Amino acid sequence: DTLKSIDNIIALEKKFLPRFPVGSSQHSLLQNRILALQSARNLISGERRPTREELEFVLPRIESILHKTSKARDKFEPSSPNYKRLDPTVQTMVMVRTAILQVLKE
Repeated sequence: DTLKSIDNIIALEKKFLPRFPVGSSQHSLLQNRILALQSARNLISGERRPTREELEFVLPRIESILHKTSKARDKFEPSSPNYKRLDPTVQTMVMVRTAILQVLKE
């Protein structure tokens, strides 16, 4: 389920947030990713449709998550536990990116 996967990714990002000092680039990156994932969740769930400006903010962050997770996943064989752990995130980010691009085309 896409929403559950997004919620899991948000929870994981929030778990790592306190590890970085407020104001550091890592902390800001995680905060922006969390905001992007929350907006993506709103779009997918239909709870609230993000504005065009929000989606333009969200898209590069989703693409960043997708790129980094894909690169990490592709280092492993498809049968490996690490591949299987990373693949759902990749699949979710592909679906989210597709939904965002569809709305931005309107």
